[in-house]
Amino acid sequence: MPPSPAGRHARRSLLAAFSATFLELDAWFMLLPLLTLTLGARGVSPTVIGLFNASMWAGILVSSLVAGRITPRLGARGCFWLSGVLPLVALGGFFASDSLWLWFPLYLMAGFGSGLRWIVSEALVAELSPPERRGRIVGLYQTMVGTTFIIGPALLGLTGAEGRLPLFVIGALLVASLVCAAALPSNVQTLANADAGSAPHLGDRHDASRPPGLLARLRAMPSLALAGFVGGVFESGTPGLMPLVGLHWHWTPEAAAMLVAINGVGGTLMMWPVGELADRLDHRRVSRVAVAALVLGSIALPFAGTISALAWAIVFCWGAAGGTLYTLNLLGAASVLEGAALVDGAALLVGAYTVGGMVAPALGGAAFDHFGVPGLAMLLAAIALGAGLPAIRASRRGHASARDSWLT
Repeated sequence: MPPSPAGRHARRSLLAAFSATFLELDAWFMLLPLLTLTLGARGVSPTVIGLFNASMWAGILVSSLVAGRITPRLGARGCFWLSGVLPLVALGGFFASDSLWLWFPLYLMAGFGSGLRWIVSEALVAELSPPERRGRIVGLYQTMVGTTFIIGPALLGLTGAEGRLPLFVIGALLVASLVCAAALPSNVQTLANADAGSAPHLGDRHDASRPPGLLARLRAMPSLALAGFVGGVFESGTPGLMPLVGLHWHWTPEAAAMLVAINGVGGTLMMWPVGELADRLDHRRVSRVAVAALVLGSIALPFAGTISALAWAIVFCWGAAGGTLYTLNLLGAASVLEGAALVDGAALLVGAYTVGGMVAPALGGAAFDHFGVPGLAMLLAAIALGAGLPAIRASRRGHASARDSWLT
């Protein structure tokens, strides 16, 4: 049986969203290490470089606060265009000027664009997917995103970090992303809701006078914030500390750095299988397994210094379990929310993930500095239990009741 017009419409939109995001993220993960290496080669202090990178995360946080209000005005295609143009403009500024004080606001702007793409693309993919296959498609999307963490730096390795060539390649990827974004239909229909009436969908432009704010989001779905925070801690923040832990164990620098890569592999490879499970099993059962993996891995960390396979298994499971909590809560939100409300949900998840990624190095570094590996392990176990289990309990009351409180 040939697909319906609505089905073809949704598939075209999904392909455009996947392609545009894949290309932009490849460019983004070329740009991040390139800027850091460029500043380091100029003799800029590590403190200033750290502040510079923080400006990008600040841009992502700002985007998480306003994405739900921008999307109704611009629609999905307009948001994809805006989120692609802003990094391209920033790249032009990096190309034209060597002024560090100009680079700070440019990086903030690029971070805002990246955050907007992150939020809107995840919400769009989740809403476009048919309910019976949503886990598979969203899991595949998350796996695709994970591959860009590898492809971007690999492309930089091919072009080198000197001269104009890497900037030209990054610019070409961003332009190609805009071309793919242009393929998004102006009015995006979903496979799940194509015949559901006149309710506004994420891709539509409509009246943006909606009441919810940040506190309303937190009250309606606290599980999103908690799960996003835990995901950010274990998938983004803590891996940055693991090379220090490896050196503390007297590993070689190369072996210590591998812990970061293995964490990323866990967060990449396991999202598609997790999505398949989410289509078949109760999300809470899978979430409990993920929290248990985080807690047990944290408890086992002090014993992994002399057993490299155990250390690799721990960081792999951290990446997989942190990503699992994030993905399952995105799927839960998509099951009851749509349109700008779903963007709000994705924004809360992304914002909390970003906070977790920023807080973990500071708190974890302090714990490691004062109490060694056991102190870091205790902190991580406490975060997994203190935020992971409440996230599961918060989702137990059902996302359906949250829909009404979110929209009123």
